[in-house]
Amino acid sequence: MSQEYVHGYTTASKTMAVRTAEREAAYFLPYLEPGMKLLDAGCGPGTITVGLAEAVAPGQVFGFDIGESEIERSTELAKERGITNARFQVADSKNLPFEDESFDAVFSSAMLEHVPGREQALDEMIRVLKPGGLIGLRGGYLTGHVVGPDNDAIRSLITIYNVVWKSRGGESDFGIRQMPLLVERNMVEVRQTASFETRDPTDTDYANRIVTDQFINAARELGISTSEELHKVSAGLIEHSKNPIAYSHICWIEVTARKPS
Repeated sequence: MSQEYVHGYTTASKTMAVRTAEREAAYFLPYLEPGMKLLDAGCGPGTITVGLAEAVAPGQVFGFDIGESEIERSTELAKERGITNARFQVADSKNLPFEDESFDAVFSSAMLEHVPGREQALDEMIRVLKPGGLIGLRGGYLTGHVVGPDNDAIRSLITIYNVVWKSRGGESDFGIRQMPLLVERNMVEVRQTASFETRDPTDTDYANRIVTDQFINAARELGISTSEELHKVSAGLIEHSKNPIAYSHICWIEVTARKPS
């Protein structure tokens, strides 16, 4: 199965663009030191990466993503921010173009849950990590999301979205599996935390995502929905966003560990 970002870069860009190292990597930043060489796996538009680069300067940060458009955006962002110690490139997470044991730290936020063969990608991340090096993973946990008030549109969104995500090789609750996978790989000092990201309940991001041609075609091919139904769900989500008591709290699981020396 080919790697595919089910969210779609175009519609998800608004969500990704507001991510920062100070928030999304808060559990990871205290371990970083100036001079480290760091890899950001699945860097997206680079908004987290530039913060990591500031934390390890004058050390080097390398960010990669499968989306060429994201690499262009991250490169431009680094230029705008005056970040000179960050480099970006397109790469396959399951076949990284880096030497064994070449990074002091490896970070990844919300990538592995989208990768078919995610355990192979994790093995690659560990392969390029130096002995004693630090890995930090942040993954979603859909079961823990707190979104409401509950209604038909939200229930339909979760059901349909999860099926499409899984059909593309994704795993929406992957966050909770990060710690066991690291322990299985004999990583040490494994620590797990959890946090919630509170999103603007008036945001219509998901209402827009499910009516893209890409998503409609995927749902139609799976026989789980139609264009008409998805537009109806989208309209329901937009209406829900106007509810003065609407809320959206996204659950994330964060794990840090070290490669045995």
